[in-house]
Amino acid sequence: MVEGHVLRALLTPEAQRSSLFNLHEVVHGITGPGFLFGAGFAFAIATQRRWELLLSFTPAFWRRAGRMVLLVGIGYALHIPFFSLKKMLEQSTPEQWTAFFSFDVLQCIGLTLLGLRLLLVLLRSETFFVRVVIALLVFFVYSTPFFWSKELSDRLPDFVAMGLNGLGASPYPLFPNSAFVLAGTVMAWRFLRCAQE
Repeated sequence: MVEGHVLRALLTPEAQRSSLFNLHEVVHGITGPGFLFGAGFAFAIATQRRWELLLSFTPAFWRRAGRMVLLVGIGYALHIPFFSLKKMLEQSTPEQWTAFFSFDVLQCIGLTLLGLRLLLVLLRSETFFVRVVIALLVFFVYSTPFFWSKELSDRLPDFVAMGLNGLGASPYPLFPNSAFVLAGTVMAWRFLRCAQE
């Protein structure tokens, strides 16, 4: 992942138009979904180990939920145009607001994992939880065209639309990227259960 970002930053525009760089971009495009999948996989491993402690609003639940909120906060902090709230509110351009509200990988992971954490508390059944996660996975994949429609985006506030789709320059909106996190969760859950048999 670091290699891809370094190449994009250092290569000349002419070099970035080459067919070799295009091949690099295809390969580099795998790292984002892999990172999201890995986040879901790690969530399932950590959750299965402490299942009983995470089924209610225990201190363990709040610690983990706090980490997920922190991920979202860091994602937005990386896009802050100024380190002064007054300056940010008075001098930010529309382009800077768009960059600030765009959804990156940290916001996508943080919100998806926070949703999964809350789902555990609501459902409290491992079998039902996994089935609902599979249903959500299918929902995120097949409803993406609806959430990426310009008509829907125009009816929503910009910061909400940028979280849902990539029409407003978000590289990792929830639709379809949360599906990778959900897929990682389901695969790890199944893998761990098979390993225990």
